[in-house]
Amino acid sequence: MLENLENPGEIIQTKKFKVILFDLGSTLVFFEGNWDKVLDEAICKMVPVLSNILKKNILEHEFHSLYKKALTQYYINRDIDYTELSAQKLLGNLLKARFHTSLPDEDITLVLDEFYSYTRSHWILDQETLPALQKLHSQGYRLGLISNAAYAPDVMKQLKNFKLSAFFDQILISADVGYRKPHHIIFQKAIEFFGKAPLDFVMIGDTLSADIIGARKAGMSNVWINRWASPPSAHYRDDAIIPDRIISSLSKLPDLLMNWNTFE
Repeated sequence: MLENLENPGEIIQTKKFKVILFDLGSTLVFFEGNWDKVLDEAICKMVPVLSNILKKNILEHEFHSLYKKALTQYYINRDIDYTELSAQKLLGNLLKARFHTSLPDEDITLVLDEFYSYTRSHWILDQETLPALQKLHSQGYRLGLISNAAYAPDVMKQLKNFKLSAFFDQILISADVGYRKPHHIIFQKAIEFFGKAPLDFVMIGDTLSADIIGARKAGMSNVWINRWASPPSAHYRDDAIIPDRIISSLSKLPDLLMNWNTFE
């Protein structure tokens, strides 16, 4: 903040940041329902489509077991080196290994769309998201999105459905980049795109081990939004992960950014 020279004593607010990067899931949108139950149901949705494409009867319990096992291994592997195996590759690898078949991209998409259209129906837009983004946009910030997601079309459809796409100058999805937060490459792509110094960025997200650590390693400031963290205490697995700022709702973000050094 600076003192107004024309009106001594009056303080002019100045923006500390030029670019705001957002996470998507549990930051701008939240999941409603039991994830394990929805996941199981979503896998089963894939079976009729796959059976039709392969012209053979795929047993639901057999495919569910195989795909759930593949997903579990994917979850383990992605946290080792933060490489992202896209959903297309995961399904393609499974079909080759277990069913000795390769499907064209359009058929893979048909199967995956059944899975993700079902899980997507359980994501809800936070009621504070649109007002917060509108205010930040009107204040002159440039906005970007960095989402850890294995299926980029699902993210793009979700953004379109919630009318969020137009707010973001850049949308980075780990499935497209090949690396997940907190890997430095996905943050570096944001730095290169916006052409600003890391100190001009602030990352907003719900996951300490991805959003906060990743931003910090990239030289960016960070804000942990813990409203939809489940539970918030579970994210404090590492005492060294201490966010620069913490908020419980998006409505507090514009004031926080304009009063960074004094915000409580």
